[in-house]
Amino acid sequence: MSDENDRVSEWWTRTTQEDWERALVKAQEYGSSDLRWMGQAFLDVIGWKDAPEGAGIELACILYLYGKAARALGAFQSHELPSSDTLQDAKLYATMCAYVREFKQWP
Repeated sequence: MSDENDRVSEWWTRTTQEDWERALVKAQEYGSSDLRWMGQAFLDVIGWKDAPEGAGIELACILYLYGKAARALGAFQSHELPSSDTLQDAKLYATMCAYVREFKQWP
């Protein structure tokens, strides 16, 4: 079991570093204004006027994540596996949600 735990630990550490590097590039390229705009628009649509700080950005990340999940489901429906890029993006958006939950913003 120890060898398997070591393998998982090494994989997790490596992929977490790769995910961070990818997130940093995307954060610098896109910024976060789209997350603020889209999140606020959807909060307005659902009528959540007293949403906690950061909820709109988190909602926007969830909507992007939903899109990635839909793309993955479409691949399975076509009897294919989702692309690695789709899985990477889904993981990134889920991690962004966790960051926004803690810090109420995305850089």
